[in-house]
Amino acid sequence: MRKKKPPKPKWYWGYWGFSYLLIFTLFWKKIGSGLFSIYILIIGFAAKKGAIIQDINMGLLDGENIRGLFFFSLQDAVTLLYLGMAALCSYAISIFIVAQFALPVSRFEDRSKAAKSFFSFIIGSKRLAIFVKEGGKIESHGESEDASGGVILADLSSAVALAQQQDVNAWDINNGVEDELEEQKTKWEKWNQDVSQKWKSKKAKDPFVDPVGPGLTFIKKGQKIISVLDLRTQSRSEKITAYMRNGIQVSANLSVTFSLSADPEIIYFGWLSDAGRVKLRWLDIDENRPNGESMIRGYYELDDQDASLLKAYTEGKTELVSPPESTSSASNTPYKFYKERVFNAASSNARSAATGNSISWHEAPLDAAKELFRGELLTVPYDDLYSGLAAGRTENPEVVKQSVDALNRLREVFSRKMKLKGEILFQYVENKDHVPFHKGGVFGTGKIIKYAPIRLIHQNLNSLRSVGVVIKAASFGNLQPSSEDIKKRLVANWKARWEKEVEFINAQHELESVRIKNRNRAQIQQEMTHLLSSIFQSSHTDEALALRVFQALEQAAVNPGSENDITPREVVDMLDSLHRWLLVDRKDLFPEQDDDNNHNKNGKIPPVMNV
Repeated sequence: MRKKKPPKPKWYWGYWGFSYLLIFTLFWKKIGSGLFSIYILIIGFAAKKGAIIQDINMGLLDGENIRGLFFFSLQDAVTLLYLGMAALCSYAISIFIVAQFALPVSRFEDRSKAAKSFFSFIIGSKRLAIFVKEGGKIESHGESEDASGGVILADLSSAVALAQQQDVNAWDINNGVEDELEEQKTKWEKWNQDVSQKWKSKKAKDPFVDPVGPGLTFIKKGQKIISVLDLRTQSRSEKITAYMRNGIQVSANLSVTFSLSADPEIIYFGWLSDAGRVKLRWLDIDENRPNGESMIRGYYELDDQDASLLKAYTEGKTELVSPPESTSSASNTPYKFYKERVFNAASSNARSAATGNSISWHEAPLDAAKELFRGELLTVPYDDLYSGLAAGRTENPEVVKQSVDALNRLREVFSRKMKLKGEILFQYVENKDHVPFHKGGVFGTGKIIKYAPIRLIHQNLNSLRSVGVVIKAASFGNLQPSSEDIKKRLVANWKARWEKEVEFINAQHELESVRIKNRNRAQIQQEMTHLLSSIFQSSHTDEALALRVFQALEQAAVNPGSENDITPREVVDMLDSLHRWLLVDRKDLFPEQDDDNNHNKNGKIPPVMNV
C-alpha cells in the first residue's frame, strides 16, 4: 500500500503564486512576446524545417502578432531563453550553496546530496527527513517505512540500520543443474554473460543491511530504516523465581547492565598449574606491586568453548581469532560507534531460552542472565548461602571463607560468567621460561610475555557476542523463599541453631572467666606469700609484724581493685587464721583462751573476734 504524501505547508502555493505574479507584472510584455516568438519558431520549424531561417532573415515573420499586444521578435525569444537558463543555473547554484548551511556537510559528494534533498523539499516532492535522538525516531506520516530516500540526522547516542528494499540480489543454491546448463551455452552466450557480469560489478552495490553512526546520513532510494539503536549504557532488571539444589523456590531481583559502545574488557589468560593439573585459565594478575613486579593473585575458569578456541590459538592457529574492532569515532566521543557490533545487534536473530520466541537485541542480555542465574542456583543448597556458624568454631580461613562468603562468591561467579558471554578481548600471557604459572607466583620486570589482545570470531552458542553487546555488570539481590511456610521453617531452624551457638559461646566465655579468676587468685596469693616472707625475715617484734600483716590485708579488703578477685569475706577469714597462727602462744595477752578451750570441749562455740 502506497503511503500518502505529506501535506504541503499553507504558505507554499501562496509564495510561488505571488512570486510568479510579481515577475509577470513587471515583465509581462517581454515575457508574452518571447513566448509568442518561440511558439512561431516551433510552428515554422515543424512546417518548413530549415527554411524557417530564411524567412527570419527576410523579415517575413515580423508581422506576426496577437491583437497588437505581442509581436514576433527573435531578440525577445533569445532573451527569454537566456533569462530562463540563467534563472535555472542561479537557482541550482544557490540551492547548492544554501544546502551546506541547512545540513552539516563538507564534502562535494555530500553537498550534492544535500542540494538534491533541499531542492526536493522546495518543489514539494516527498523527501524524508528523520531525526534520531536517544535511540528514538522523530518522524511524521510513517517516514521510516518509506524507501524513497532522504536524510537522517542522529545524535551522538544513536545509530541506525538501513536495509535495502529494492534491487536486492537473491542467493540461489547451486544444485548441479547450473553446471550442466553452463556446458550447453555457446561461446557467444558465455561472452555476453561475462560482459554483463563485469558491467554489473562496476556498479556500486549497497549492502543488504548498512549500519550508520551518529551524524548526517543520506538515505539512498530503495533503503529503509529497519532499526534504531541506542548506544548509551542500558540496564534491565526483573524479579524472577528459581529453584535451589534442595528444591526450595526462591525469588530475587536480577539486573544486568550492557552497552553497544563500551570498550570490551581485556582479560589475561595463560597456562596455570594447580594441584598438579595444568590448564588454560583466566588469570588474575596484580601489576601494581613495587619495583614493577607482578603476582598471580588467583585464577578463574574460562568458558569451555572459549577455552578450546584459545588453546588452539596458543598452538599457532590464528584463523579463529581477529584483532580488536576499530572505531571511526573520535577519542573524546562519549559513545563510540562500532559498525560490526551495531550490525550484529540490528540483524540479531536471538531467541528467548524460555519461550523460543524471537526477541530484540536489548532483551537478549536479561534473558541470558535469567538462564545463567537459574543454572547456577541449581548447584547450591539454600542453607549454604547463610551458614556462617562454622566461622566461630574453626581457625581454618578457607572454611571461614566458604561459610561466610557463599552468597558473595555466587554473585562473583555469576558476574564473571555473564561478562564472558558478551564482547570481550583476550590477552595471552606466558612465562618467559615457558613454564606454567602458579598461584602466588611473583615475577620481576620482563619475566612475563604479553601478546596482543584478540577477539574470537568463531560463534559461541553460549554467548551474546552475536548480539554485539558488552556486559558491564550483572548481579542479583537477596534470595527470598517464595513460600511463607518455608520461610517460617527456615527462620525457626536458623533461630534454633543460633541459640545453640549462643549457648556454646556463652559457656566458652564463662569457662574463660573462671580460668582468669583462678589465675588472678593464684597470682595474688603468690605475691602475698612473698610479702609475708619478707616481713617475717625482718628484725621487728612479733606484734609489729602482725600489725603490718593486718594492715596489708585490711587495705586489700577495703580497696579490691579491678584485678583483685579476693572478696572481703575471704580477707576476714585470712585475718582470723593469721591471728590464731601468730598469737596462739601468747597466753599472757589472752588469758581467757584457756577458758574458751574449755568451753569448746564442753560443746560451746567461742565468740567471734571482731576485726
